[in-house]
Parts: sequence; C-alpha cells; structure tokens
Amino acid sequence: MEASSGKLSEKSKEDLYGILDRPNIGSISYGPYEFESWYGNAAYFNPKISHQSLLGYESYDNTSLEHNLRHLKRNTNEERSDSSSSQDKGYWLEKLYVCRYCFKYSSFPYLLKQHEIVCPYNRRYPLIGRLVYRDDNNGIFIKKVQGHKHKLFCQCMCLFSKLFLDDKSIYYAVDTFDFYVVYGRCDDTSQGASDEPQYIPNGFFSKEKVPWDPSNNLACICVFPPFQRRSLGSLMIELSYYLANIVDRLSASGPEFPLSKFGKICYLRFWSKKLAAVILTELSSENVFDLSSLSDLTGFRKEDILLTLEFMGVIYIQEHSGKTSLHLKALENWCINNKVDRGNVKVHLDETCLLVSHSYI
Repeated sequence: MEASSGKLSEKSKEDLYGILDRPNIGSISYGPYEFESWYGNAAYFNPKISHQSLLGYESYDNTSLEHNLRHLKRNTNEERSDSSSSQDKGYWLEKLYVCRYCFKYSSFPYLLKQHEIVCPYNRRYPLIGRLVYRDDNNGIFIKKVQGHKHKLFCQCMCLFSKLFLDDKSIYYAVDTFDFYVVYGRCDDTSQGASDEPQYIPNGFFSKEKVPWDPSNNLACICVFPPFQRRSLGSLMIELSYYLANIVDRLSASGPEFPLSKFGKICYLRFWSKKLAAVILTELSSENVFDLSSLSDLTGFRKEDILLTLEFMGVIYIQEHSGKTSLHLKALENWCINNKVDRGNVKVHLDETCLLVSHSYI
C-alpha cells in the first residue's frame, strides 16, 4: 500500500479521468488537415484497453466489436512499429483520425475512411442544429446545436476540443449546454474544380442554458488549429455578446471564468481594442467617466473592463489620495504601440447575416 503523501504519482494521475500533464496523442488527422495536439486527454485511448482503437461508438457496440477486432488483429503487425515509436515518445497514440463531419474517431485510417463515407453529417450543408448565421461572401455559417438533442455529436466535439484546451474538461455532461458551431469551407485538394465545397466545423463556443452566473454569455470557446488566425474567435465573441443583449436582454455580460490561456489572450485583445475606441472617440471630451458608463457603452461587465485596463497598463493610482484614474495619454500610446486605429476597429459580425431576433428560442 502506497503511503499517503498528499500528492498523486504520475501513474496515478494517468489513471484518473481527464488528468494529464502532457500530450498523449502525437498528431491529429482531420480531413485534409494534419496537426499536433496541445494538451493531453485521458478520455481518449488508454493503452491498457486494446479495443479503444475502434471508433468511439463502436467500442461499446457488442454487435460490431467482434468483427472490428478481427480487422485490428490483422493490422497488429503493421502498427507494431508505430506503437513502439509512440511509447518511446511518451504518447499513448501516434496519430488520431477524427471525422471532419461528426468528430467520431479511430486510431486506424481505414476505419475512419469507411465511416466518413456513410457519416450522416457528410453533406455540403450539415442538417444538424438550427442555422443562426450565414455569410455566403466569406463562406461561413454558424449553427446552434443543443446538447440534449445531439448528445453524441457534442460529446465527441468536446473530446476533440480538449486536445487544445488546458481546462474546461466537460466531455459527457452536455445536456445543459447549447453549442454554436462555426462551419467553413474545407480546403480539400482531392476535390475536383467542379465539385461544390463542403463545409466542416472550424470551431465552436458553448453556452450554459441556465448559468450559475446569469451574466455569463459563454462557457467555452475553441477554434481548431487549422482555422486559427481567421478572426473566427472574434466572430464568436461578438455573437455571444449579441445573443446576450438581444435574446437574453442582458445590458452587460461576459465569458465564464477561468478562461483558458489562449482564450484569455483572445478576450483581452478583443476588449482592449473596443475599450480604446470607445474611450478615445466617445468619452475623451468628458473630464470624468466611470466603469458604469463604459459598461453601458460596450456591454462588457465592469470586472472585465477593469481587468483589461490593468492589462493595458493605463490605470494609475495617485500616491497621496489613493484615487484611481485612467491616463488618456498612456492609452493613446498603447494604441500606437499595438497598431490599433481607434477610429476603425474592425467588426467581424455582419448583422445582416444573422437569423436571430427577439423571438429567438
């Protein structure tokens, strides 16, 4: 019996659900895209359970289990060298193959290829969920997918996203969440020039139906690696504020904390640009303004505004009185140093593409 030291051994950590301190999957194949994982996910393939090499839903399907295990046995010799290489690097799995349409997965490419052919979501415009945003000019549309209606899809998507998030480890309890899934054109070079482009998930944000803090407009946000640097994160953040204001009738809202490392960076960048524009164009002529007035103009919560202004380094505390003030000259310098045009802050959400209103459910 191990002595109780108050700390878990590395072996014990790996045996616990969802707790890993390093990536356990080498790379991911997602349609024509291949990229590395950022974080570990113990809910995927455990090396102690051999039949977890099957697609997730098949590993619990007794009807297909025996048939697929025969296929796995035939491929054992082919995969043995890759498996040895994976173990040397500390990976549980060298490469994970993920369906670009529904996020089901396998460690064998032929299984995933067979699945994608018959995947019910393998359509130009997937039928899942309700369309809330459609931008044909930029080839983007967003669908609201309810966790309790499309449970397996949302569970598999959450499993996949955990490979790129260091927290927010909800995998299975998706019933109380709505998911806003961003679809974009798939850059599949195998398609002919005359083929119509297919749309696949590029990222999503989730929203709790009844959040513990009513001001929370977003629970988790993730843009998958191949589709980053396309301003999709800003688009989703703007949509979350729009829904909070128009649908939920919230005058001020914001994301659930704690934010992931990259989520925090994305939000601070978004908040900073918007606050700089509002302060320097609409409030600079006034001698005094407070967090309440900024919150009314931006829709941001007061605590999020204060966090952002501190991050920008534009708040000063007077030594004698202890009074806190905002230095406009420092704010102007911040805009110059960060190449922010205070009069032209880009808005990514095109309200003419929205398909929601006050009566939206």
